[in-house]
Amino acid sequence: LGSPFTISVRKQVFTLPGSAQSGLMRSFTGGTVGVIYYAIFQSNFPACGQTSGTLSVDERFKPLVRFDIATLGYREGVVAEMPTTGWLGPSNPTLSAGMTTGESVTDGSFAKTRYASDGGPCIDDGYVFSFKITVSGLYNVWIYTDVPVSPKIVAESPRFFTVLPDKRVVANFRGTGAVVECTVEYECMMNRATTMVIQARDRFFNEATSCAETITIAVVPALQGADHFSITNLLAEENVGGVPMNGVPGIGIDIITRSGYVEEPIYAFTGTITSCTNGAYQGEIFATLSADYKVTVEVDQTPLFGSPYALTIFPAQIDIVLGESALGLVTYSRWVFYRVYFDRLGVGFVAEVVKTDVNNGQPWTYVRFNAIFADLQEPGDTGGKRDENPDARSSINCQNCRIHVPPSQGRLGYWYLSVYGYESDSFHTASITAYPDKILKPSVIQTGTIKPGHYAYYRFNMTKSSGFQVRVSATSTTQGTMTATMKLGGYPTTDRDVSSIFGQALWSPDRQDCI
Repeated sequence: LGSPFTISVRKQVFTLPGSAQSGLMRSFTGGTVGVIYYAIFQSNFPACGQTSGTLSVDERFKPLVRFDIATLGYREGVVAEMPTTGWLGPSNPTLSAGMTTGESVTDGSFAKTRYASDGGPCIDDGYVFSFKITVSGLYNVWIYTDVPVSPKIVAESPRFFTVLPDKRVVANFRGTGAVVECTVEYECMMNRATTMVIQARDRFFNEATSCAETITIAVVPALQGADHFSITNLLAEENVGGVPMNGVPGIGIDIITRSGYVEEPIYAFTGTITSCTNGAYQGEIFATLSADYKVTVEVDQTPLFGSPYALTIFPAQIDIVLGESALGLVTYSRWVFYRVYFDRLGVGFVAEVVKTDVNNGQPWTYVRFNAIFADLQEPGDTGGKRDENPDARSSINCQNCRIHVPPSQGRLGYWYLSVYGYESDSFHTASITAYPDKILKPSVIQTGTIKPGHYAYYRFNMTKSSGFQVRVSATSTTQGTMTATMKLGGYPTTDRDVSSIFGQALWSPDRQDCI
């Protein structure tokens, strides 16, 4: 197949001048991997046919040619100094691992050492050698003479020799990175770029140095057509039992029921190539839905080695700074997770997720200590193994969702904020702001400010049996009202908290002057 073939032979001459004469490898400084090169080494004396002692001259002074990758390091004590050039090189023509540094052995530099092959006896033009290098890179070429008796490094050794990769690269493209194998969950999350490197290599697995290929990245759901992945546990709310009077609807009971599941397909999308340097293509995909995917990469319409790749995109986990807002996006039926670290006990806070777009989406919000809430069907208080699921506070059916944790329940460690996309996508801001823990003193007025939907926490200590009055009054002209709630032994958890041993009477709702 392919016959007849055309073969071209290049003539390149190494000169072996001896002593300090110049001219060694002047015209032969580079080649390509996988190509057999022939070289004639000429000496400055007529070696062929002469005899001296037990070895003929042509056998004694036949050169030894060794190619050392430029990253190879030599150990002290096994080098010889060239008096004319100052180069330090191995005194022994045959290199062993013990003559090189430990790093050269572990990083593979020593394994890349190559020797030219003896092409036969001496001919009229000199010694004939051939060599084929299959590892690209920059080499130091060491040439020795008088090897059997007293090895000597030829003048001007080493010379530099550059071996370039083969131009045929498509069959040996390789992919690396999070798209190929995700080992760190953070690198494979929704709403952030998941990256990969597509490296062009030649038939000997050398990395290419050019960028001339067309690369495409296609992403599809792993079970496309068999499973939609977008299963949402919808809640239906209905007011029942109300008796209308005079045309006015009566006050009934809000009944919340599960309305089953709704399936929405996950659509295929494409990745992009962002840059390429020396045959290394930088690719990325940006998934807005957490799910299992298959990623197909093609190079000039040829599948990349190992493609398609299985990839799991996880819900986003974002660290936020206490008191600062973070911009986010939660997609329909998916989760986004935030977390913040508290370095001391007894710090209350408010977690807020505020929708910033105008569709019907609702960023349902959940807060849990030291664990992520990510299952709308977690067992409730009356069913299932509730002890396996730590308490989670929730704020649902809202577009501006807010959750309060009083100082008495503040804990040391990570608190997680989970946001679920209900009905549609929601761009939003997420923040966690600490509440100050203020101490009241008898007969001393404490001033403060409060925003709608937020809390202010105060505490005081009674050291003897006595009656007392607590009063919270607005000091500015405002249309807003306040609700004051008092509880013994711990902060109220909500503005309607009546779990105090004092009973239900100790709260004053919806006033500007609460007593």
